[in-house]
Amino acid sequence: AESKDMVFRPAVLFNSVRVWLLSMPLTTRIVLLFIAIAYPLHTEVGCLNPSLVIYNLQVHRIFTYAVCHVDVIHLLFNLTSFLTIARRMERDMGSTRFGCTVFLLSTTVALLYITFAIFGRIALREWSAFDSCVAGFSGVLFALLVVFVYQFAVTETIRLLGVVPVPSTAYPWILLVIFQFLPRVSFLCHACGIIAGFAFVHGFLAPAQLSTNAILAIERFVVIRSLVGINGFVANTESRLPVSAAKADVPLPAVAATTPTPSSSDI
Repeated sequence: AESKDMVFRPAVLFNSVRVWLLSMPLTTRIVLLFIAIAYPLHTEVGCLNPSLVIYNLQVHRIFTYAVCHVDVIHLLFNLTSFLTIARRMERDMGSTRFGCTVFLLSTTVALLYITFAIFGRIALREWSAFDSCVAGFSGVLFALLVVFVYQFAVTETIRLLGVVPVPSTAYPWILLVIFQFLPRVSFLCHACGIIAGFAFVHGFLAPAQLSTNAILAIERFVVIRSLVGINGFVANTESRLPVSAAKADVPLPAVAATTPTPSSSDI
């Protein structure tokens, strides 16, 4: 009997993981799996290094930095934080719009980071951000967090780390300060995430967003239409994005980006 239990345990574990994954909205599931699968990608290859983007034209780093993580703890921390808010946001926004939003915010964070790094290089001459690498999904998480607390929740307070109630609009800023006490954390990347989130909330990124008609047209394509039948796909039948600020009395994620430098042993 004991040997049979040993045989069936992997199958039970696989089924549990499968059920857990299928319980997620589709885009949340895809992003989670993509980041997990991309973990073996070495941070030196995919991290966001402004000097390499500018001088070597390694533009791919604008899109790959968010899926690079320096260790398993870094990866799991950011994935757990992502799940905390992504499921609610996708169910409200729809799968297609949420996927576009994640991509837009990720790209915006990278472009802001490069812009500030260039400015710092010119103004401060030796500012390290221009020559260092930043890796991790947390810049995007800060952006999503700002969007969430202003547009997707229902009360005025959030429990910091699930314990201390704080004003929801202050939550991203409190996390920004708290995480500066952790080693190898990128203040600039997190700050760019907050700025990108506010740019989204206040409509500055509207020209780069797809309209509801465009979203509906995309979902009518044969390839996308086939996804509608997949478990977890949230169709966009109308504009799901709330226009009023709202808050959530729920424990929201704590996010931490690691910033490996060229001299770090992590890359």
